[in-house]
Amino acid sequence: IAWRLNTLCWAARRGLRLQGDFVECGVFKGDMAWVIMSVLGYDAIPENYYLYDSFEGFSVKYSSPADYPLSDGFLDFANKHYRETGIYESVVDRFKPYPKMKIVKGFLPEALDLVCPESISFLHVDLNSPAAEVAVLERLFDKVSPGGAIVFDDYGWKLFEKQKIAEDEFMCVRGYEILELPTGQGLVIK
Repeated sequence: IAWRLNTLCWAARRGLRLQGDFVECGVFKGDMAWVIMSVLGYDAIPENYYLYDSFEGFSVKYSSPADYPLSDGFLDFANKHYRETGIYESVVDRFKPYPKMKIVKGFLPEALDLVCPESISFLHVDLNSPAAEVAVLERLFDKVSPGGAIVFDDYGWKLFEKQKIAEDEFMCVRGYEILELPTGQGLVIK
């Protein structure tokens, strides 16, 4: 996890030199955003750091057990944890002293209809769902500033192979290739 956090902080630090907001899609308890904010310093964070999550697990519209053929019970297991009572309230309380941190509750990509940045300098995608991640990319990729980093959290993990294939196809059509990192993350510099 230390190297995954290092990658995120590096990518976010790049974003500080570019125009645009920070965006995290899939927050869970807010640990990754908290580390980024702590390492970079809250005052360095751009005008907005959007933290999107359903706080209710996976959307049945975008996710199914077929997305995880190597683990029959993954979806139920993950939903049990992602639907724990009080997670949303805990994240809101955690970031309450930091007004730049905007917690947006709702399933993605529909939550982007509530509030959506005009430009993005750093994008972290961690939805663990092929269809949801591609739907988010369809809405946000063009908003990423040139030179901005996109980090895919579980890109190289075998359990999420369908997610990797879908993201590779999305990027290939646009002339990009995702770099698989030893951490299991994927990285694209736009």
